[in-house]
Amino acid sequence: MKAKKDKILTASVAAVLSVSMLTAAGNAVNSVLAMMSSYFPEASQASIRLVSTLPSIVNVIVGLLMGKVIGKKIRYKTTFVLGGILFVLGGMGPAFFHGTLSTILMFRLIFGCGIGCLTFSNAWFLETQPLENHARILGMAAFMANAGAAVLQMASGPLADRKWYYAFYPYMIGLGTLVMVLTLMKDTRQGSVAGMTAVKDTDEASNIRTSEDQKKERVSPEIMKYVLINFFVSLTAMPVMSGMSMVVAGRGIGGQTVATTVSVILTVCQVGGILVGIVFDRYVKILKRMAIPGALTIQGLGIFLILIAPNVFVVGLGATVSGIGTILISSLCTMYVGESTPKSTIPMATVIVLMMSQAGIFLSSYYIQICERITGARFGTDAESSYAVSSVLYVAVIIAAIAMILAGSKRSKQDAPVNE
Repeated sequence: MKAKKDKILTASVAAVLSVSMLTAAGNAVNSVLAMMSSYFPEASQASIRLVSTLPSIVNVIVGLLMGKVIGKKIRYKTTFVLGGILFVLGGMGPAFFHGTLSTILMFRLIFGCGIGCLTFSNAWFLETQPLENHARILGMAAFMANAGAAVLQMASGPLADRKWYYAFYPYMIGLGTLVMVLTLMKDTRQGSVAGMTAVKDTDEASNIRTSEDQKKERVSPEIMKYVLINFFVSLTAMPVMSGMSMVVAGRGIGGQTVATTVSVILTVCQVGGILVGIVFDRYVKILKRMAIPGALTIQGLGIFLILIAPNVFVVGLGATVSGIGTILISSLCTMYVGESTPKSTIPMATVIVLMMSQAGIFLSSYYIQICERITGARFGTDAESSYAVSSVLYVAVIIAAIAMILAGSKRSKQDAPVNE
């Protein structure tokens, strides 16, 4: 019986990891934004960037609507199946219907709904896996998310150099995930699947709270510091993705195949995230409470390298470093949120993190405009203005984060009991 249960667990984890593979797929079409700008010359740069950022705000709305019922009134499996269908429909739609920008944005809305359903994969892991495995499983999820994004990025660029709307074809990868969820993932209860995966014996079963106790629990306010950090990183990191095609084209370093060059750069950015998935558990153990300041330093360094890069190689290096920092912060904040709030509130807590992260992505277009006003005409593109302002902001945020950690450590020592 136990062997059968372990098999179900392994199959379910594999299925949900395939869901994680799609959660970072929204950026796969960033390599064609410059080409779309030429195809729709009447549209503003902010409108073109909506192709990249619009799914993020829809993601937030879906998360808010489903956060309190996912895993309780609605099964995770049902949510992932719905997400997979919307992912494929909205993702591939512009490959066939691309006559107007509004049509493309309509499909991106559908795509955003799909991503919103799929992003509950981390909530499933946090709710169903033992606490000691959180760093490891979130590292695996980050690996899969960035591996999927890297594959899509690498495929979309060369396709776009043939015809720009071919960049939407790779979203058919969602069909594979849909099949895996339908055939491998097991939900044995209408409510949370925690009973199937996290309970290994009767001793652990006795520790599960009653549904009445869970209704009284609220999301811990302690999560807000991680929410704000994740928002800041999303706001400042998204211009690396959405502005890369403009930067490469503006600096004239992409040759005749700008889309392919940009897709390669953004792919190595995702490779940085893949590296995080491999070393995340060890990183957390080594840096401990300084893990977040360390990740902020990496992210800020990556953005600064792109700002001063004289050629494609250094731009790619900066993108890789930035990708490492972004995924480190996202994984750390998700993990700490899961550890800071009651288990029954984890789905809603992860929605709050997601909401602010996606809000940062959506607002990044306006952040770029603000940065351009601050710096004036000192840089060739508006995205480069954001890199300059962000580099300064990261220095300030890193100093503040370290100061808060040291102050907290000092208070802990003062509050500790003294042995007489």
